[in-house]
Amino acid sequence: MMGRGIVEPVDDFRDSNPPVNGPLLDALARDFAAHGFDRTHLLRVILNSRTYQASSQPAPANADDRLLYSHFQPRLLTAEQLLDAVCRVTGLPEQFEGLPAGTRATALPSPQMNHAFLRAFGQPARATACTCERATEPQLAQALEFLRGRLVHSKLESPENRFRKALADGGGDQKIVTELYWTALSRPPTPGEWSAASRHIARSADRAAALADVCWAILNTNEFMFQH
Repeated sequence: MMGRGIVEPVDDFRDSNPPVNGPLLDALARDFAAHGFDRTHLLRVILNSRTYQASSQPAPANADDRLLYSHFQPRLLTAEQLLDAVCRVTGLPEQFEGLPAGTRATALPSPQMNHAFLRAFGQPARATACTCERATEPQLAQALEFLRGRLVHSKLESPENRFRKALADGGGDQKIVTELYWTALSRPPTPGEWSAASRHIARSADRAAALADVCWAILNTNEFMFQH
């Protein structure tokens, strides 16, 4: 949840690897036990904490902190989360072999190791119960998936995607672009972003292709790809 455990690695409890905040760990353990080891209660406590809700924008005094949770550490969405997010923005669910239509990547009962996008972004084989099995290091294959990968571009080119259907229904450029921003980033475009998008669309002879470019640009932002 925080990107780093109070004890790190989380399964390495020993005297020579002390917690970064022992009193906090003890307080959480006591509260967990006092509430009958209720995981829902523990999650609620953490999620409602000021620490969990901290901004990812550091102050000058804590810009270099990586241990004490003084600000949220942005991290790349997992392979499954990122695929679901791309599907959500484009309005096109991914079809997984042998599973019902509409199944999300985060709900897959077993790894899809033949899925290039999931493999590139580190989906684990689930051969062990250790979270360390998931690859988290940046890879060239990840950039290539968004640059010229089959999955992303097939969804951008599909006549059934969100912006092409809106265009066919007579939607205006600003309405379509605003919907893309809300769907991808949970906010409207800034005046500067809308100005850049509208100029690009106006210069293009193919509105659908120009909107695909705008959508592609949004998908490639750190704001979309990272949890903040």
